[in-house]
Amino acid sequence: MSTAIMLKWFGCGKVMIVDISDWRLDNARRFGLVTCNPINEDFRAKAFAEFGSQTSFLGERCSADLYVDAIGKKAAIDNFALVAGFEASLAVVGVHHAPVDLDLAMLCYANWHIGGCGNLPTEEAMVDILYMMRSGTYDLSSLVTHEYPVDRIEEALVMGADTTQAQKVCIAF
Repeated sequence: MSTAIMLKWFGCGKVMIVDISDWRLDNARRFGLVTCNPINEDFRAKAFAEFGSQTSFLGERCSADLYVDAIGKKAAIDNFALVAGFEASLAVVGVHHAPVDLDLAMLCYANWHIGGCGNLPTEEAMVDILYMMRSGTYDLSSLVTHEYPVDRIEEALVMGADTTQAQKVCIAF
């Protein structure tokens, strides 16, 4: 959600969140984000409907330029490979703890650009992030669903992993 909000802040006209939690998707819609639950919707059809399509020697592919893997799960990479068109970029923000497969022939022929999130020092990124936060443009408080004192940190971590109840869990010092 944070990444999607920043993309809107930087001027992306349309940003789509893909998640299997309808609860989280409801929150995303309150920020003006397009949503897709691939359990209930055809992700490929939704991506084409929202961002258009392009046809080339690769076949029909989505016209979206940027994809972000913010979850560090195989499904995010699979969704990118399913729809990404020529010259599409994938930013991997989520940390993967297991290897994932990627069709390197498609990487080659589609000239995909894949990168991580470590090319901008935090102190530089924080300038824009704090400016957006202070602007009041978005009600960011709705992202925080739970707050725990530091002495209940283990409970907070468990709650943070529960996507049916939690979005952002904060530890208060």
